[in-house]
Amino acid sequence: MIASTTQIFPKGVIGFLRFLFHLYRVRNLLAGYPGLISFDFNRGWRTLTVWENEESMKRFRNDGVHLAAMKDTRKIGRATTVSWETLHAPTWQEAIRRLDKRP
Repeated sequence: MIASTTQIFPKGVIGFLRFLFHLYRVRNLLAGYPGLISFDFNRGWRTLTVWENEESMKRFRNDGVHLAAMKDTRKIGRATTVSWETLHAPTWQEAIRRLDKRP
């Protein structure tokens, strides 16, 4: 399995509104996406997804809706992403710990 977590730091009201726009679209895309095991969003502007394999994760990452969100990141704010192989679905504590270790 592959886990991936992202933390977004929106800048200003416009960045926040852009984030919400993309979050709604990406969340709809995630529902039932092939290869997705689980996904979650929390109040800390974080996402956590778990995938069957790296190919599934990359297919989603490069999908039009998600790709558009990634291309808009600079207008939204700043983002940090960490992905790793795992044998279990990680907890939020593990995901946050990995984000905090990222430079």
